[in-house]
Amino acid sequence: MKLLCYHEVVKAQVVELDSFRLTNAGISNIDQHATYRFDLETNSSDNLIDAVNKNSPVFVKSNGLSGLSSINIRGAASHHTKIFWNGINVSSPMLGVTDFNTLNSPILSNFEIMPGSGGHFNGLSGIGGNVILTTNNLSDYSFVQNFSTNTFGAISSSTKVARKINSKFFKVGTLVSRSPNSYSYFKDGITDTLKNVTPSSQNVLEFSFGDKTSSQTEYDLSFKTSDQSRTLPSPIGVSTNDYQDDEMHVISLNLKHNFEKSIFKLTMGGLSQSILYVNPLSKINSFANTKSAQINSEFHHYSNWFRSDFSLYSEYSSNKNYGYLDRKKQLHSRVAIGLRLIKYSKLSISVLNRIDVSENSIIPFIPSFSSLFFVTKNKKLSINLNASRNIQRPSLNDRYWSVGGNPDLNYEDSKEIETGLQYNSKSFEVGFVLYNRIIDNWILWAPNQLGIWTPQNLKAVQSKGIELKLNLEHKVKKLNISLNTISSINSSTNYEVVEGNENQIGKQLIYIPLINSKSNLAIKYGNAGFRYNYQFTDKRFYTTSNSLFLDSYHLHGASIIYHYKESMIAVSVNNIFNADFQEILNIPTPKINYSISITIKL
Repeated sequence: MKLLCYHEVVKAQVVELDSFRLTNAGISNIDQHATYRFDLETNSSDNLIDAVNKNSPVFVKSNGLSGLSSINIRGAASHHTKIFWNGINVSSPMLGVTDFNTLNSPILSNFEIMPGSGGHFNGLSGIGGNVILTTNNLSDYSFVQNFSTNTFGAISSSTKVARKINSKFFKVGTLVSRSPNSYSYFKDGITDTLKNVTPSSQNVLEFSFGDKTSSQTEYDLSFKTSDQSRTLPSPIGVSTNDYQDDEMHVISLNLKHNFEKSIFKLTMGGLSQSILYVNPLSKINSFANTKSAQINSEFHHYSNWFRSDFSLYSEYSSNKNYGYLDRKKQLHSRVAIGLRLIKYSKLSISVLNRIDVSENSIIPFIPSFSSLFFVTKNKKLSINLNASRNIQRPSLNDRYWSVGGNPDLNYEDSKEIETGLQYNSKSFEVGFVLYNRIIDNWILWAPNQLGIWTPQNLKAVQSKGIELKLNLEHKVKKLNISLNTISSINSSTNYEVVEGNENQIGKQLIYIPLINSKSNLAIKYGNAGFRYNYQFTDKRFYTTSNSLFLDSYHLHGASIIYHYKESMIAVSVNNIFNADFQEILNIPTPKINYSISITIKL
């Protein structure tokens, strides 16, 4: 049985209902929204934050090597991004934000970034956007061993075994990395003789297996456990010697059953996170443990004209740490009801409403509208128009922190509209997306009248901008040349502020660059290849008055790659021209550095 659904913003595809993995059908997303996808397996990348940084328009905010790393999508805050691993929300219920360094994986197949507040059909989607991480396997058999090292002294090893037999598959992998993260850095334009030394270690075990038990029913089960220990980078000129241990265990079970004209999907899973943070200078020794249980059910029914959608999601989470008086718990549910026009192959229209329920309030109207129109008969040129509302509840820390927590916080409320135009052919793709979003009741931690830091609904923020994409590819016999460019121009300014802060209206948010651009050139001839990557990041203000800022910077990197059958060796150089830059104020960044990676695939 075949159905027509819109899998990408630029393509209409015929999708087999009995496709091997549940995620292949693309039903869980409102697919007319712009997305950015990257194949981690093809590019042999275990480092998620590096892949995101080089292949998407989002701004990656990194607190140095081994430091906390997060992303800002279209000018939203880090806690406005939700991360889903095989259908399970792995964003911390305690902090509201997740460090991307803890998500490195030996068997992740791809990641997908979905900007905007309306792009995710089920679950507690972020008002800034969502990151979708999936594991799947389509090869009959593969064994992959990767070794890598760099000039910081890092040594990393990952092993992956995957097998598909008839309708069954399994995939298991391990990742072990150790690094002293020792490097000299720039200070006031001069290479400092002092070195940054922030040792870190990470261990990951992950597996996934599944089976299509009949022509209508399939399932998959995935599990991941990881731990990471690291010394956090100290500001230049200060030695804090603080360190952090992170542990995460997550499990996901996906079931799908195909009826004659309907599809039923069920996702169940759980998350356990533990964080130990020690700061000897401030005499802080804190431990926090968060547990979360999640269940999501979806039902999709097809008629001649429409596809009707229904989703019910519930998440129960609890947390205990030294900053709470006792273990805190919360239950959060969301119902989604939608309708999509599928009669015409050139036009798709979706309407959706979500009902958000928590312990103390019900928000019955969270609508979303999306549309996609193919201008030409060959469907190479398309236009999309989307409008949505979304809300985000405060995190556990926002509500319950013993000194400064604010149980009376309002939810953050986002309203967004976007439109885009895209042309896609076999060797050429170009497109742009325009967007405008206002987030009311933005939650920000700030000192109150007593000088105690507390979260408050301080302001409304307007984010508007454009995202541009250009992909070129040319093949001549053994020669293959490709160029990919992604750029964003984002103005994120204070739209409304509390009384007394009127001078902040119209000011750009701190650490949000106005311009962010990334380009990748790849040249392959036979078994040999060359890659060149370039990144420009505009200046970033680090004061709310916009009086002080970090300079813009240009980063260049190159790799030489050689393939032997399925195996590969890659030698890379980063920051070729020794750029003196800081992503976060006074957090040291390395000068020119090198790495080598060997991948053996059988």
